Amino acid sequence: IISLPISCAGCTITCEKCACNKEVPSEGPCGEVAGTVDTPIASDLNQSVSPFKDEEELLGIPGDMRFASSSHPFVSDAVEAAHFDSELMEDDQHELPNECSASKSVILPKSSTKKAPPDTLRLNASQQDKVAKVKKADLEKLAQEMQLRMSLRAFIEVCVHANLLDQALSALHFHRQRSKEQKKGITVVDVGIYNRLIGGYAAKGKLSRVQDILRTMNHDHIKPNAATFAALLECHTLQSNFSRETAEKVMKEMEEHGISPQQLFRDCKFTRNQRERVLQAIHKVIPDFEPAPIILPENYDCKLLRHLQSQERKHMPYQVPGDLPTMEELQECARLQMSWETEGQVTVQSLAKATNPSEKLNLMRKQVQDCEAMWRVRLKDAFVKNVRSLFSHSYLHRGMSLYPYLSVLEPDAYVNIMLQEIRALAMSSETFSPTMSQLHHGVGTKVMTRYMTAVKERNGIAAKVTSLYEKYLEYCLQPELWSQYSARECWQRLKAENSSGPSLDMEITHWPFHASLGVGRFLYDIIFHEVKIDINVLRPSSSSTKTMVPAFYNIYRTSGFRTKEEIKPHPLLSKMYREASPEELAFDVELVPMVCPPLPWNDVNSGIFLLTQTPLVRLPETAQQQRMVLEETPIQQMYPPFDALNILGLCPWRINKPVLDLVIEVFLNKGSSELDIPMPPSECAAPPKFEPGMSKSEKSKVTRERMLNRRRRAEMYSLWCDALYKLSIANHFRDRVFWFPHNMDFRGRVYPCPPHFNHLGSDVVRGILLFARGEPL
Repeated sequence: IISLPISCAGCTITCEKCACNKEVPSEGPCGEVAGTVDTPIASDLNQSVSPFKDEEELLGIPGDMRFASSSHPFVSDAVEAAHFDSELMEDDQHELPNECSASKSVILPKSSTKKAPPDTLRLNASQQDKVAKVKKADLEKLAQEMQLRMSLRAFIEVCVHANLLDQALSALHFHRQRSKEQKKGITVVDVGIYNRLIGGYAAKGKLSRVQDILRTMNHDHIKPNAATFAALLECHTLQSNFSRETAEKVMKEMEEHGISPQQLFRDCKFTRNQRERVLQAIHKVIPDFEPAPIILPENYDCKLLRHLQSQERKHMPYQVPGDLPTMEELQECARLQMSWETEGQVTVQSLAKATNPSEKLNLMRKQVQDCEAMWRVRLKDAFVKNVRSLFSHSYLHRGMSLYPYLSVLEPDAYVNIMLQEIRALAMSSETFSPTMSQLHHGVGTKVMTRYMTAVKERNGIAAKVTSLYEKYLEYCLQPELWSQYSARECWQRLKAENSSGPSLDMEITHWPFHASLGVGRFLYDIIFHEVKIDINVLRPSSSSTKTMVPAFYNIYRTSGFRTKEEIKPHPLLSKMYREASPEELAFDVELVPMVCPPLPWNDVNSGIFLLTQTPLVRLPETAQQQRMVLEETPIQQMYPPFDALNILGLCPWRINKPVLDLVIEVFLNKGSSELDIPMPPSECAAPPKFEPGMSKSEKSKVTRERMLNRRRRAEMYSLWCDALYKLSIANHFRDRVFWFPHNMDFRGRVYPCPPHFNHLGSDVVRGILLFARGEPL
């Protein structure tokens, strides 16, 4: 709060001296004396006055313009509630705008006291500088805290799953000490980070380590929560000398922190058999204790939808024909879907495969197989060697490193991902390639997805999902149950009735951007150095001496004013894969339909795929604030979008076989522009040739036409490949009933997750789809 000079109702005088330096009385015509009014300083960042006053005046910027600083996406919500330091407020009370001071200060009558509107607030250069520095320092501090906490949480969690607990503990102490030495007031460690490390040691029964970490928490003034005590009780149950007195001591400490035994089972996410161990410890003290079932509210919180809860659901969306899969068939399909998600990819037969392969085609396919077999051995040896070298360097650096991210899975998992990248690059466009950073991050994201799937398998979540999903299939096959409760309510009831064992909604921390980028860069460096090709691979009759050259190399392309680094395969490698005409196409499991009903959305991080985690809302990598808002939104407010997506996802589909056969026939016979079926690039007109005796202008014209022809040919090939993907996927599912899982974008528009083949595609794709529960029009 600062005091600003004001005038009485009939006066325009606010100080003893005006701009013309003439003496003026302190009383106005009405007899009242000019005084002051307390005006609050704007605390919101967008109301701050520009700290660059001199520069604004120099550039001719009006003084009424406000300087709106852009906030960091992680901390914009925190900034809205930020206030200035009290000492700064006291200093500001003695510095008035325009270097004026009130001659006399009196309390004015209420009828004439008016607070200055916000847009009349003026700060001098000194005040502006203080305001800007305080807000900028707060923003930087909060941003650094959140980024470091996210990175450290992900690193320690990966270390726990990679059995590198001591390295995780070393990194935790390193960053604790570093934050104290920097003296910036940044606290990088919170109770969630400590709990992840305590849980790792507790699962192995290392009580001394757990007690050391608890003492560190006490030293850092961090209060333990329910998850902390759950891990401590689990660790005690693994000790040979565990007694009733020990359990009483822990539960007494819980009571001192305001945590009840019921709160452990209400707030904690358990892994493996941790729940049973905690219950065993509590039974030492309270033999007849039983955890209360967790009952989530089922009704809508939205006023516009509350009437739906009181209405009986009489409308049956679909009749049940006899050609739908039986229970046994759906269970088999669920096991197939689970295996796809475990492997991460689905392989389908390509429609472009040759029915009667020639001798040359068989030779090219053998060359590809031999090369990939050689690359697999070289990639695995190089990966193991480089990871071992990284391991030795990680002990010299006490902070976070890439080693846990590269050792949490088996080496073969990383090698398979590298081979998938090699195939994709070899068959990619010759005129376009994603930037290296995009490729690095894409590979790192694939590794993270495999890691999340592996964690669910190790923690017993996959087995529990399989068990509950079989019961959920009974709901899907009995439409009479749909009039009683929704798919979300069915899944929530199944979770409540089967609360024992691991928690299905256990949170797995996503890797930070720099970690995914580093993992991808590490794997791509191995690809660059180890993947080589014989320059005589396409000339079998040549000398037996092999001349090995790198299969990939870097190029730099200029786009506008920017130069981007890209990767390009060797022309021999591209030609070899192109002439081999692979018989199979591989797709990530998220890019194809599901062969069993998707899991209902019941949480922002849980839905549709059985193991693979898919976002509810499609957001860019940097939209962390939107993700935080989603996670903090009360679950009951998300029920309407959950149910809308679940209804769309539960609609089964099948293939219209006669139409599909006709489209495939046209596609394999050079397509048709009239039917909107792409033609192969071989149907593109031949480019013009240079003729002797051409003038300079004619040569320029031929050059432009050749460039246009090359572009047209590339466009035709792109459209042909797109149609090949769609038709190959459709042909793969021609004898199956399948489902399209849905999610939505930031605007609330819903889309099927499979991008290539879905009911929102072109007319050709829509023409080969049928409702599996269709009714006559």
